[in-house]
Amino acid sequence: MSRRPFSLCRRGAFGGGFLDWSPDDGKIAFAHMPRPRFDDWRKLDIAEVDIQSGQVRAVADTPASEDSPHYSPDGRWLAYRASDIPPGWGKDFRVKIVPASGGEPRPLAETYNREPILIGWTSDSRSLIVQEARGTTHALHRLPLEGPPQVLYAPGEGSFSAPSFNESRDWLGFAAQSSSVAPEAWVLKLGGRTPAQVSHVNAEAPKIPLGKTSVVRWKGPDDLEIEGLLTFPTGYEKGKRYPLIAISHGGPPSNFSQTFIASPAHYPIAALASRGYAVLRSNVRGSTGYGKAFRYANYGDWGRGDYLDMMAGVDKVIEMGIGDPERLGIAGWSYGGYMTSWAITQTHRFRAASIGAPVTDLTSMNGTADMWTFVPDYMGAESWEKPELYIKHSPVYNAKGVTTPALLQHGSEDTVVPIGQSEEYYNALQSQGVPVRMVVYPRSGHGPTETKIVRHIMQDNLAWFDRYLRPQ
Repeated sequence: MSRRPFSLCRRGAFGGGFLDWSPDDGKIAFAHMPRPRFDDWRKLDIAEVDIQSGQVRAVADTPASEDSPHYSPDGRWLAYRASDIPPGWGKDFRVKIVPASGGEPRPLAETYNREPILIGWTSDSRSLIVQEARGTTHALHRLPLEGPPQVLYAPGEGSFSAPSFNESRDWLGFAAQSSSVAPEAWVLKLGGRTPAQVSHVNAEAPKIPLGKTSVVRWKGPDDLEIEGLLTFPTGYEKGKRYPLIAISHGGPPSNFSQTFIASPAHYPIAALASRGYAVLRSNVRGSTGYGKAFRYANYGDWGRGDYLDMMAGVDKVIEMGIGDPERLGIAGWSYGGYMTSWAITQTHRFRAASIGAPVTDLTSMNGTADMWTFVPDYMGAESWEKPELYIKHSPVYNAKGVTTPALLQHGSEDTVVPIGQSEEYYNALQSQGVPVRMVVYPRSGHGPTETKIVRHIMQDNLAWFDRYLRPQ
């Protein structure tokens, strides 16, 4: 049949990056939002366009955020994700289905983490496959139209990403890796338990010594169990203490998972380990992979429970006889930058800090970022409603007395966390005579991607910690 070109979205609407063709190729379901702004994921809705007529009808148009439409193979159903109402930045999603011909949607059973990634339907149109973070790894679940989710695949160690079906929907392919093994392509037969590796693109990569990475656990405030990843220095000798760097992740609803430690990153784990550092990456309260209650446990509490969770992890590694309490470093990007800039206002234990694209002033962040609902959601109020709360939890308002030498790194084009957040903190430290250095990366947004810039970030961080921690 002939097809004329048309726009998927109504005037004034923008695509949200999710679409799916109906089995008969007659329709496309797609997610859309009113503006291409970072904050507007909260206003995603789902519509359907008829290929022949170009007519568009609303499928899911509610105060929730709705995305990831998927038609069932038999054409009867349309599945999608729907958030809580109003959508929270801590993220809380359910999978829903609605008759493709129109009707009322209904939610399927809740998943463990309540943040499922919708992969697609099984060939019999009776179940959906979803992926979720689970601790420091991931799991695939079969989510039936009736009944609870069933674990399809959950590796004991390592992690995987980007699962997708083959055309007949009887095999899943994904990229799998572990802390010590680089990513490769794997396949899993639906209903099977053991995946098979099908690529060997990293087989010829140099076999460099890597520090061992282990999952460690400890108790934070309120007896909350916290989990993290501890990478030992290359050539670790039991009984010898090593400089320890504590790294915090962004988000907050993100996490550290068991990914290859020699992959490029702002804080290069393998390179740090090869230089004699131990590295602790903590999944403190607010992280994903541990259920909704844990993920929302830092609401209204930035800089208290999450900070104490991290410090308890530092103490755990010291108690293990590995970390040297006199040679502690700290680092983090985005929310991890908040954690780092906050930590050195609370303690003088760290001898060096690397702070990437941090949130340091909650009030100015609220007023200048393109995610203007982010801070009010976590704080439970706008800055003008509870200014004292914003001041209490802002590193820049608590910077008096900081002594830790700090490196600030920020992209010049960052609209998620505007560069003024680093500038405010830089000035606060500089005015007190604290050793501080700020590096601004051109052409870079919230997460720099240019190879030479990423390399510079990594090298600068290595040099900064070497300067102040001096591994022996």
